[in-house]
Amino acid sequence: MGYTYYKFVVPPDAKNVFVDGRFSATGGSGNDIEVFVLNGDEFVNFQNGHPTPTYYNSGQVTQNSVSAALPGGGTYFLVLNNNFSLITPKAVEVSATLHYTY
Repeated sequence: MGYTYYKFVVPPDAKNVFVDGRFSATGGSGNDIEVFVLNGDEFVNFQNGHPTPTYYNSGQVTQNSVSAALPGGGTYFLVLNNNFSLITPKAVEVSATLHYTY
């Protein structure tokens, strides 16, 4: 039911920026979740139900690795989306790390 997000800010002079990690979901009929990595504009569009490009989109899966190369400094969001499951809540474990150099 709904979605949860984690906001993270990359310094403006950062280079070689990427996010990686793993996630898994349990619960509901499909044991599934969607995970996205979005920038600020894309996140606003997602919140308003509009299609938007992503830096990472897992599709509906039970578990997977997160791996997203980001263009540089800015505000980004890691989103755990369960909007497709209107009745059933999920338990989700996620571990993600932001990497960059100067």
